[in-house]
Amino acid sequence: MIDIGPKTSVEEILEICPKSIEVFSSLGLQVYVCSQPVWDNLEQLCEKNGKVLEELIEKLKANCA
Repeated sequence: MIDIGPKTSVEEILEICPKSIEVFSSLGLQVYVCSQPVWDNLEQLCEKNGKVLEELIEKLKANCA
């Protein structure tokens, strides 16, 4: 299991924890573009989408532990 933090890439999380897509979707975060994972890390993804980084990390850790 990876240590999920602000600089962890979306792609890495999706590879290690496929069910993380449910967390991203529940927060309205699109993590696939043209069938490819976005290249952002979690911090960048939250900044672009106006989401709270700590909330996303907490939910990912709870679902991917």
